Amino acid sequence: MTDTVEAPLAGLRVLDLTRVIAGPTCAMVLGDLGAEVVKVEDPRGGDSVRQMGGFREGFSLYFQALNRRKQSVTLDLANPEGQRIARALALASDVLIENYVADALDKYGLGYQALSEAHPGLVYCSISGYGKTGPDRQRAGYDQAIQAEIGVMSVNGEPGSEPTRLPVSYQDVITGLYAANSVQAALRVRERTGRGQWIDLSLIDCGLSAFLNYAGDTLGGVPTRRWGNAALASPVNAYRTRDDARIMMIVGSDFQFRRFLEAAGRQELMDDPRFVTIKARMANQELVEKTVADIFLADDRDAWMEKLRAKSVPAGPVRSVEEGMASPEVRARGMIHRIDHPVMGEVEVVGSPIRLSETPVPPPTPAPVLGADTDAVMARMLDMDAAAIAAARDAGAFG
Repeated sequence: MTDTVEAPLAGLRVLDLTRVIAGPTCAMVLGDLGAEVVKVEDPRGGDSVRQMGGFREGFSLYFQALNRRKQSVTLDLANPEGQRIARALALASDVLIENYVADALDKYGLGYQALSEAHPGLVYCSISGYGKTGPDRQRAGYDQAIQAEIGVMSVNGEPGSEPTRLPVSYQDVITGLYAANSVQAALRVRERTGRGQWIDLSLIDCGLSAFLNYAGDTLGGVPTRRWGNAALASPVNAYRTRDDARIMMIVGSDFQFRRFLEAAGRQELMDDPRFVTIKARMANQELVEKTVADIFLADDRDAWMEKLRAKSVPAGPVRSVEEGMASPEVRARGMIHRIDHPVMGEVEVVGSPIRLSETPVPPPTPAPVLGADTDAVMARMLDMDAAAIAAARDAGAFG
């Protein structure tokens, strides 16, 4: 970012009352775009993700991945003084993000109704498993359970396999991204009207929105099934090569299939009516997949990738996570950053994927140590002097 151009959300204050994945993702994206993000955590251990995943020097790498560009404040919301300070922080903020079950924050004076009356411009974003309305509004919602409930597990995996969850909490991440978009839309409205609004987002709604072809087929009366690595076109699969590696190839058009046959030196198949069109290949899918699988066994992975790239055939080598992080594609885009963390020391982390030509997102910062910014935030946002901070601490506000 240049010295003369502010970040897109510079000057915006976000109070992050969320834990785990979806809410922290939303707040992190807003922080990447320049907002000041204050993360409020329970003094009894903080965000539960601090105790999850891999660790370096006792600090969660999982937590780091979700909480860059934030400040951590500890507040005991069961303590009257903690509640008073939390409300003061909310009234000094532009955006509040929370992921408690319905009405849970009302008893602390932190519900939307109470805060919006005192601060009409507040954008209040609620994230939950099942939404703030409906019969499941009081249920805690986790990504994997909702994958099961909306049918994701029923169609994931190889044909005939047991229901299998996706290893990445994609519904959480998608919900966090929807939330960040919704917050920015509400802020745009506030520029015109001066008023904030309430945003009600749920994992189950956002998960359904990303279910795409399965949801569309089901609502249209078309039966669904497990595809494994195959898809609605052919050939699509992870094909074994001569050196016992695999390549995931996705041929989504007849033009691409002809390019594949050129790369493979099998142009004679272009005239075979069983191979000419997507419809024909799907009708003869077993034959097509076996033919393509046999073709791939003729050469090694790297040689195949060179041929397929030369013909612009969509394909990629099947790598381990470690190989993926070290791949030239990832490194060339500058997605991996080396940071100095106060606990972990020097560590590599994934940065923001957002690319803005005039206001580029700065490199990631370390995720905060629990409560490390409490005093500084109290002084800056609430104008509390050392004596007032000490009194609040004595009263149990910070745990």
